[in-house]
Amino acid sequence: MKQIPKTIVLLAVFFLFILQARADVITVSDSVNHPIADNDVAPPPLVTLQATAPVGSVIDSVAVDLEISHPWIGDVVVMIRHEGLEATLIDRLAIGAFPFGCGGDNIDATFTDEAVAGPEGQCSATAVPTVSGDVLPATALSVFNGQDPNGSWEVFVADGALYDVGALDGVSISINFASPCPRDLNGDGLVGSADLAALLGSWGQAGVPADFDGNGVGSSDLAQILGSWGACS
Repeated sequence: MKQIPKTIVLLAVFFLFILQARADVITVSDSVNHPIADNDVAPPPLVTLQATAPVGSVIDSVAVDLEISHPWIGDVVVMIRHEGLEATLIDRLAIGAFPFGCGGDNIDATFTDEAVAGPEGQCSATAVPTVSGDVLPATALSVFNGQDPNGSWEVFVADGALYDVGALDGVSISINFASPCPRDLNGDGLVGSADLAALLGSWGQAGVPADFDGNGVGSSDLAQILGSWGACS
């Protein structure tokens, strides 16, 4: 029995990867510790992140991983802004139930419209972090759906009362998007040598436009570039 040439096997694997590729996603993040100004209800952006996606891309959904160290999270308001649109993640938790809001410590949670509940039921004086897991934002992140993901994403963190102070320890925004030609990395209407060069230049990196499968730029992403070669249809 004749053996199947290795090149044919490799091509079959390449196209299998193409067919199984997941939706495109960009992840932009910051892990630097940023002190939160005490008793400042209208601060400037604490972090500004830059997202880059193929030209013509449209946002499908957004989720935000948030880490905040703060001894009284009832002081804290967190808001995301992009292209003039805003979504509030958390807004002085339990401020209506207690005079100064929830007295719990710290936030380490993913804010997503796919969660089943907001943080209201998590207020505790003993659980640390007080807010954790998947959490519904105070206002829906779907406000960004249908918009261009490219450009600045600003993260605002306000502290609404004196004395207790904290810091933003990390934030990561995952932007799922659809693109009319997702492998056209430079937006010139075709998948070609410039896109191949961009992919090779970001080899091994995760969360960049050439990371089509979300596992870091590698062989499956290369397969998708080669399998999409030519003019966008």
